[in-house]
Amino acid sequence: MNRTQFLVILSAIGLFFLLYFGCDVKSKEQKTVATARALTIENLNPETLIAQATTALTAAQRAVIEPLTQKLTAESTPSVLKPLSAAWHNAEHDEVAALYAQRIAEAEKTDEAWSIAGANFYLALQKATDPNLRDFCSKRAAEAFQNAASLNPTKLEHRLNLALCFVENPPADNPMKGILQLRELDSQNPENTVVNFQLARLAIKTGQFDRAITRLEKIVAKEPKNQRFICLLADAYAGKSDPKAGEWAAKCGQ
Repeated sequence: MNRTQFLVILSAIGLFFLLYFGCDVKSKEQKTVATARALTIENLNPETLIAQATTALTAAQRAVIEPLTQKLTAESTPSVLKPLSAAWHNAEHDEVAALYAQRIAEAEKTDEAWSIAGANFYLALQKATDPNLRDFCSKRAAEAFQNAASLNPTKLEHRLNLALCFVENPPADNPMKGILQLRELDSQNPENTVVNFQLARLAIKTGQFDRAITRLEKIVAKEPKNQRFICLLADAYAGKSDPKAGEWAAKCGQ
């Protein structure tokens, strides 16, 4: 885990209590907001995240996860961590699944393990609405994919996933970072269907439907049965109110 990040978080919590209790100059409303923010920061502690997620488990989920957690206290190995991470993923708590996946990657030290950890953090990032939790997941997803890329620099998937992290949650000091990384990958791999697909998705989000259609038609020609490509092409045509949208929508799901 990123110990420096956790120390920063703990320092921020300490600073909050010093300001809140040491100098009573805030209004009641300001104090309420400050308290809520402090609690949010505190909730980013991995142990607290796990504890909170545990309270939200159903009885069936708890019956699966609790025995695995008890086993973990006696044997913290990938063979124990993997089913525990999978169980948390199945319970739709990807942020917890990712924490255990990260421990697996730290033990196995393979690009595949780091990619799986990054994927879990990325899934949690996509679902999260709280800005602090999004930053928490985004930073760890990026670190995981960076580790994967350093171990296997020839695998395009790792660099693509890293770029998508920055697109999903742009760094405040460099909001174009993910897009620029995608464009670089595109210039290096202009015929790669996955890169073109992701750039087409981004083009649709920004209303650039013609650009999306150009990319999608190219990759659909290569993979005419790929439903993801076909359905996104239907969305692109629909975005510009093109009659072809119905034609491609009819093929979507076949």
